[in-house]
Amino acid sequence: MSRAEIDRLRTEADTIFTRIETVTDALERARNESGDHWETGELTLALETPTGDEIEVTLDLDRDAAENAQRRYERASELEDKLEEREAVAGELAQVPPEPLAFLICYHLKDVKGDYPRSMAGHLNADREQTAETCTELEDGGVIERIESGMLKRRDVKLKRALETHQHHTYYRLSREGDHLLRFLDEREGKENFLRWIEDARTLARRLSRGGPDSRG
Repeated sequence: MSRAEIDRLRTEADTIFTRIETVTDALERARNESGDHWETGELTLALETPTGDEIEVTLDLDRDAAENAQRRYERASELEDKLEEREAVAGELAQVPPEPLAFLICYHLKDVKGDYPRSMAGHLNADREQTAETCTELEDGGVIERIESGMLKRRDVKLKRALETHQHHTYYRLSREGDHLLRFLDEREGKENFLRWIEDARTLARRLSRGGPDSRG
C-alpha cells in the first residue's frame, strides 16, 4: 500500500480507457485463440499511456475493457482510503510496513550503503523470502531504491562479510525519503509515531540501541 501503487493503478485505468479500442480488440482476439492466457485467465498487453510512456497492463479475460479499468479505479480508491487511515496513525511512517523487519532493513542500509535481500536476510537473521517481499514494499513506498550492482563501488559498500559486489543481485540503498524518515525517528514526534505504529516496538528499539540492526539481541 503506497502512493506509488495507487498512482500506478490509476495510470493503468486511464491508459485502458484512452486505448479502449485497442484493449477491446486484444481481449476479443485472445478469447478466440489458444495460448497460456487460458491457464491464468489474464492477458498482458503493452500500451502507451496518455503521457506517451509505455507500460504493461495485465487484463482480466472475463471482463471487458471498461470493467478492467473500473476495477483499477475502485482498487486505487480503496488503497487510498486505507493509506489515509494509516497516515492518521503513523504520520510520516505510513509508507513503511508496520513490521520490525522493515525498519531493520532501513537501518541496515543506512549503515552499509548498499545490499541485496539474500545478504540482508543473513545479516538480520531474517527469512529470505520475507526480506525480499519487504524490500519490494519499501521500494513501492519510496523508502529504498534499487541500484545497479555495477554502480556500486567496493569502497562505498561497508558489508563486513562482502569483499565484492555481485552482478546478478538486485541491490538496494536508502533513498532520500528513507534517510529523511530515519532522521524523523530521532525526533520526539517520530518516536511517538514509531511506538504507535510498529508491532513490538520496544523490543525493536532495544535491539537497535544495543547493537544496531544486525544485532541478534
